Amino acid sequence: SNTTVHSLSMVMRATSLLYLVSAVSAVSLELFELPSHTYPHGVCNDGTPAGYYHDTDLSKLGKVHVHLNGGNLCDSDQTCLERCDRDHDGEVDNHLCTADTKQTVQNEHGLFAGGEENPLHDFWHVMVPYCSSDTWAGTGFSDQSGYYFHGKYIFRNVMNSLSHHFNLFQATEFVLSGSSAGAFGVGLNCDDVADWLHSNNPDMKVRCVADSPDFIPWWVHSENCPRRADDYQQFVNSFWSRDMDHSCQEFAFNPESNVTKPEEQCGILSQSLPFITTDIFILVSLRDTLISRDYGCPESG
Repeated sequence: SNTTVHSLSMVMRATSLLYLVSAVSAVSLELFELPSHTYPHGVCNDGTPAGYYHDTDLSKLGKVHVHLNGGNLCDSDQTCLERCDRDHDGEVDNHLCTADTKQTVQNEHGLFAGGEENPLHDFWHVMVPYCSSDTWAGTGFSDQSGYYFHGKYIFRNVMNSLSHHFNLFQATEFVLSGSSAGAFGVGLNCDDVADWLHSNNPDMKVRCVADSPDFIPWWVHSENCPRRADDYQQFVNSFWSRDMDHSCQEFAFNPESNVTKPEEQCGILSQSLPFITTDIFILVSLRDTLISRDYGCPESG
């Protein structure tokens, strides 16, 4: 159909934007560690202070782009130990569970590219490493593993730090993007950060880009597929102490709304999308191998 062709062409254009944008020059990014005395909750799985990488070209501060990195997730004490301590020696050995310590990084790809075909080529860029394993929505702690799931705190702390140190509220435009687990985080934080920014600058233009989020057929519950089990979203909501989109939560957890599974209503982007009022662009393939593996559990072969 024409709609299908149009949708496919949009996906193809978006794919070329995110992955094939030619780079004119790399963006130089410098580490800013969140100080523990100011942001005590801004910690990675292992308790090390989280941080972010910011563009060193401060002349571009009028338009700001913040990107949330991805890297899958863990959703139980067992899977988190397997993720963070792969050789089981009691020491975290996965960079996705601990603070990034590189002082500088270069990025010349996708929305960080310098070519004019990238609509964000003249934005001031921020890249936030993913070290909480909770799709940027957790506020919890596991007594059994000793791991923190503070992704929501990290994101909020980064935004506060940007407002204090880089005059975020003076920006005319703001784009929040994320890939994979970072895209999950975009869906869970897009409206909340937009509301916060608009409370300080009502004229700021805020948009979100979710690249490969959990835009999945939520009604499918595959047999013997843990992440599609009926109670999965309820479990991870409790395990991470997940803080989801606030307008969705206010509706879904209100007894008068008669929502039988509020954690699923607000925990999966394909369900919570009607509650997101901020402009959001979603790029996802339902044949994505990670999504089909983790949320479809196909039989081998």
